[in-house]
Amino acid sequence: MKRNKFIFKTAVLLFAIITLVALPSYSEAGARQRGRTTAPSTMGVNGGAGFMGVLKADGSLWSSGYNAYGQLGNGTITMNGVPLRAGSDNDWTTLSVGGDHMAGIKADGTLWTWGANHTGQLGIGTAEFTKENPVQITSAGTSWRSVAAGGYNETAHTIALRADGTVWAWGDNSSGQLGDGTTTQRRSPVQVTALGSGNVAIAAGTYHSMAIKSDGTLWAWGSNANGQLGIGNTSNASTRYS
Repeated sequence: MKRNKFIFKTAVLLFAIITLVALPSYSEAGARQRGRTTAPSTMGVNGGAGFMGVLKADGSLWSSGYNAYGQLGNGTITMNGVPLRAGSDNDWTTLSVGGDHMAGIKADGTLWTWGANHTGQLGIGTAEFTKENPVQITSAGTSWRSVAAGGYNETAHTIALRADGTVWAWGDNSSGQLGDGTTTQRRSPVQVTALGSGNVAIAAGTYHSMAIKSDGTLWAWGSNANGQLGIGNTSNASTRYS
């Protein structure tokens, strides 16, 4: 009798294990119900104005959505309702999405941009209106650590951080968001010299930019119409403010 009970319990346990292994996971089942397969693991996702960019764990780039300026980076200006791969490279490590352009860094430290270039936000030194494929920024060397794409259309700009801790910026500068002490539009990277080196993080808004230094201090510059610089007033700043 005891032997029969043992056999029965063993059979039930084996049946349960087989059932659990055979059943799809919750995410897999949901994906099948919606008529799609699950996506491979991702490292990051960013949303722009009607489009998105995805950096997968294998170092590939994917994008979907609005594409009038080539911001999806797949060589076309065709809108995509599902993520499509941008190029064939698998060495991307960083991705940032602006309102109508993207920027990314590869494993070798090179910096690339694509999409709209109304205000020189691609940093390639030309007035070309769009780039449908990633283009390398060569005027300021390599060894880039991070990049932040901000703004949209006529307000777009980009800032980037080099491995030496210096900050560089380009694009629209109508509110001093490039931090070079002027309001002159730049189509190639210019160094934010007032910040010096020792910077460890950056961010770009629509009309302003920010950085954090290795000593933990926070700096901001550009438009301050709504007090976004956090300096206690609403005056614009074309150079750094803590």
